[in-house]
Amino acid sequence: MKFRFKATLLSVAAITALTVFGGQMTQAASSSVNASSSSSSSNSDASSSTSTTDSSTTSSSSSSSSSTSSKTSSTTSTKKKTTSKTKTTKKTTKKKTTKKKKTVKRHKTKYQPYYDPTDMRKRTGNYWKYSSETKTKYPNLKKVKNLNLRVSILGNRVYVRSGKKVLYTMYCSAGRIVNGKSLTPTGTYYTNSYHPYRFSSGLYPVGWIDQEYLFHSVPTYEWSKTFIASETHKVGKIPASHGCIRLTVKDAKWLHYHIPYHTKVIIKNR
Repeated sequence: MKFRFKATLLSVAAITALTVFGGQMTQAASSSVNASSSSSSSNSDASSSTSTTDSSTTSSSSSSSSSTSSKTSSTTSTKKKTTSKTKTTKKTTKKKTTKKKKTVKRHKTKYQPYYDPTDMRKRTGNYWKYSSETKTKYPNLKKVKNLNLRVSILGNRVYVRSGKKVLYTMYCSAGRIVNGKSLTPTGTYYTNSYHPYRFSSGLYPVGWIDQEYLFHSVPTYEWSKTFIASETHKVGKIPASHGCIRLTVKDAKWLHYHIPYHTKVIIKNR
């Protein structure tokens, strides 16, 4: 009986111990479950916060990309506008450049064998002092082949020529017309050695018949440096001399210093 009582006591003690131990185990398990649930909730919160930040960053990046794309589109549109403007301006400039040039009419009377050059000086003011052509330089007579001077009495011109090619045109005034005939003889002559600085009635003479018929400047008063105003404006307009061939002052000076001796002079009415 004693042994049975002890055995029952031992079994009761073991059962109570097991129940106590089981309760403790259930509490520990519940606490671990709670901890795991709390950690999972914190992780979900963190993931939600990161997802919100990611969404905000993506939205900001998308907005920035949209703004940059709008900027690039605006810049491309402005470039297109500027290029179109430049194209239109180029077209307009091309149109301007393709305008027809004004043609300058060349003068020629029925008595002149050649047309006047386009740079012939206008016969106004003191034109008789200057070169007959305004832009063309006097030719270098040393290099001219078949040099000759062609005189048109009624055309009031002297042509410096190479053969029949005109190199320079000068205004002149030959012998006046008396009884339908000029006081300047026509024909073919040659310049001579008569080249003084002046003679009684003019400057820069060049003889072509002895010392009687000359090329020289518009007339001066006898042995004076003063030009006769009533005669100066006849050069290039009408024959008015006593037989010599008058030139403008500058043309006469150039011819005096540059024409070689024995240069052919061809004189015709036209």
